[in-house]
Amino acid sequence: MIAEDVSAEDLSEVWRTIFERNPACAGIRFETLTAGALSESVRRSVRMTPGLFWCPLYSGLPHYRLRFGSGGDQGGLWRSGRTLRKLRNRARALERATGAALHVLELTTCAEMVAHRQDWENLMARRWQTRRLGAAFHLEDVEPVAARGWLRSFLLMAGSRPVAGVVGYQGEGVYVYEEVGYDPELARYSPGTLLLFRLLDILSRRDPPQWLDFGEGAADYKAAWATEEDRVDGGLIVRFSFPFWFACRTARLASMATALARRLAGAALPRTVRQRGLTGADGEAQG
Repeated sequence: MIAEDVSAEDLSEVWRTIFERNPACAGIRFETLTAGALSESVRRSVRMTPGLFWCPLYSGLPHYRLRFGSGGDQGGLWRSGRTLRKLRNRARALERATGAALHVLELTTCAEMVAHRQDWENLMARRWQTRRLGAAFHLEDVEPVAARGWLRSFLLMAGSRPVAGVVGYQGEGVYVYEEVGYDPELARYSPGTLLLFRLLDILSRRDPPQWLDFGEGAADYKAAWATEEDRVDGGLIVRFSFPFWFACRTARLASMATALARRLAGAALPRTVRQRGLTGADGEAQG
């Protein structure tokens, strides 16, 4: 977390110290850097630091959060009577389809995660991020977080069958909704939404965070359930090397060209087609 009033000069000294004291450090990744003055200050601080450069990953993505406690509406959508009735109907339909009662498992240790390794691998291998982007999920990645006592993940089970899962972290008053997967064969019953509802209920009653962070990127369910939205940038601070610098710049140009092509292609489609093509069942991206 970076305070808004920290100067670029002070940030430059922080980056220099981190890389000098950690020779094995390849880079520092920023995922939800508030767009605007803070983001520009970070980029300027990197330009001021010899031997480092900024590799942009994305810019101006929507970032959604839900506030818990008396200061916010505590997720008014998931507490409304209409939503509760709709979710109960879907839960009953899912139980009929699977022939088993639904229950939620909360996992906070590596041992508990490993005990359900096959469940996680089955869910994560079938999500669109893995199938289309190759973003593989590795159970070992949660070990450093678990060692700090921040791991807080959930599995929605229909009997012994996993139907949805969320790998999450909680620390410093924030619950990070990090990795999500669900069984696509059951998408019509919205298992991801059912798990999100039960997760919110558990978080509100036991060791509640101040915020739930849905992360960056647009999704209908995030916009519907969040209480706050802002725009964020993402990028890497890395040690300078010409091959890596060239690769980052080339990838950036390719990304800009792809975005332009999609925008031009989308402009030729009816507005309703463009909107409906964004998300599918249970929030899965289609394009």
